[in-house]
Amino acid sequence: MRRYLKLLGFALLAVILWRADLPSVLDSLAGCDAGLVLAACGLALAGVAVKAARWHGMLRRAGYALPYSRSLRFYMAGIYLGAATPGRLGELARVLYLKRDLGIGAGAGLSSIVLDRLFDLYALLAAGAAAVWIMGLAGRLSWLFAIAATAVLALPALAVHPRFGRRLAAILLGIVSRTTLGRSLADGAAEFYDGVHRLLGPRLLLDGLLTAAAYAALFAAAALLAAALDIRLAPLEAGLLLGLANLVALIPVTVAGVGTRDAALVLAFAAIDLPQAQALAFSALVLAVFHLGTGLAGFAFFAADRPPRTEPAGDRRSRDRRPQPSTKVEK
Repeated sequence: MRRYLKLLGFALLAVILWRADLPSVLDSLAGCDAGLVLAACGLALAGVAVKAARWHGMLRRAGYALPYSRSLRFYMAGIYLGAATPGRLGELARVLYLKRDLGIGAGAGLSSIVLDRLFDLYALLAAGAAAVWIMGLAGRLSWLFAIAATAVLALPALAVHPRFGRRLAAILLGIVSRTTLGRSLADGAAEFYDGVHRLLGPRLLLDGLLTAAAYAALFAAAALLAAALDIRLAPLEAGLLLGLANLVALIPVTVAGVGTRDAALVLAFAAIDLPQAQALAFSALVLAVFHLGTGLAGFAFFAADRPPRTEPAGDRRSRDRRPQPSTKVEK
């Protein structure tokens, strides 16, 4: 059933393309400004570098001395793995690098990765809610998203509270335990709780500022893509629509947001009276720049330094034949 769920996004894209004016979409892509697209690629990579710096700072606060160059390498490899998995769960593979290089247990290593991903989730939730509210995408109900945006922005402040933070950690571990890393995390629950608790505090403000800087670069890249296609969108609107589309793309029914992102942009463009062809052309460039572009860069890091393998409990058939005692994930 999970295999078939991954195909829902592609089926949705097929329906959208079947009903679309494909010649107009291709004309828009053929006439785009290549220079602006390349500039958008540079901004997208800059945004990723800032996110890697945010994660690097979390590791240092937790007491792990990892050079920024390695943090960036692991982060980029995680982006490649995330682009190839539904809901970008592949990014959790960064825990395997931490286990190999620093000897960090799975639970402790995952704490910084989950908090890092939470900052991205908060940013996308805030951007998506703001897009619906400011651009009136939900008509008369758009005012409700102002309340949602306020609640989302308050969540990081609530996470500083120790009791709330521990409860949130328990919920997150329960979600992650359903992934392939779940069995190796069974014995690391206490490490995970303690790791998250150590990262909570006033320094979360710095993480928030780095998140804002990263998404400023990403939203500026989205504005350049809209300008490259000559789409009638203000720079802020283009950035907020990117946030909304990437939020919807996290639904784990496809890879790289194929189908779900396209549907979100088609509906959003229709709500503000923009052609469907422009929505699909914009979505195609978003896929090329933010997923294929950064994914290929991440693949270069992944190919140069693959993470050690992990294996489900009770199944040793996939173990590498070479002796690698330092790279196994403790069960």
